[in-house]
Amino acid sequence: MGDTSRLPTALSRGLGVRRSVRLSRVVKHTGLPPEALLDLAIELVERLADRLPRHASDNAARVGLASGRWNRTPAEKRSAILRAVARARWTRKSDDEPGQ
Repeated sequence: MGDTSRLPTALSRGLGVRRSVRLSRVVKHTGLPPEALLDLAIELVERLADRLPRHASDNAARVGLASGRWNRTPAEKRSAILRAVARARWTRKSDDEPGQ
């Protein structure tokens, strides 16, 4: 039986030095051929990717939910909320100004 930790030249060139050395170590440690290890790695990545959220980020999903909630709020209530926010901002601004 030949040296199974030796990678094919084309694969080694494609992976680069650092990844080739790392893959050679794993091949030597497990005794599996590089193709089988790469197949296992791809399978693991696919399974883990299925567990990730479908949205680009959780923040985008939260913003979408917030805008939907805001759109379902009656106009009178939205107006009252915005007035309260503006009042609080002006109150805070006048408190921060020196000489008051």
